[in-house]
Amino acid sequence: MKQIYLKIKSVFFIYILLGITAVSAQTHITTAAELDEMRNDANGSYILDNDIDMNGVSWTPFEFYGTLDGNSFSIKNLEL
Repeated sequence: MKQIYLKIKSVFFIYILLGITAVSAQTHITTAAELDEMRNDANGSYILDNDIDMNGVSWTPFEFYGTLDGNSFSIKNLEL
């Protein structure tokens, strides 16, 4: 019984570590240029650190399969 408990405890600890790694693996986005660089890793995990104004920035759409956490910020004036 003790071996099962230790095995479950070890598996749980590994899941916690993986969760922490996943959160810290987010790429922080603060500029329009960094937002555009998301196309280089369209499966990545990103988080906005501030509002981003795309006014006057040329944008070419791309297929995105990752995650983008707005973190209560927004992307403004994005035109296709």
